[in-house]
Amino acid sequence: MIMVKSNTYAYKSKTILESRGFKVYVDKTPKKHDPSGCGFTVHVTGDADMAADIMTSAGITILGRYDKD
Repeated sequence: MIMVKSNTYAYKSKTILESRGFKVYVDKTPKKHDPSGCGFTVHVTGDADMAADIMTSAGITILGRYDKD
């Protein structure tokens, strides 16, 4: 799970990653991972490290990562 700061960045990530063949969905970041409740999580199937690299290359700031609970 890859955390980003906004809905805009989450859906931009989704579009970019899906164009590269990833299966992606977006959801609010659970409060235990983001106490402020403002973040969004990009859930990816496949190589999360590669997905994070693609997102970073596209100018998307990654706030953090966590494993699926």
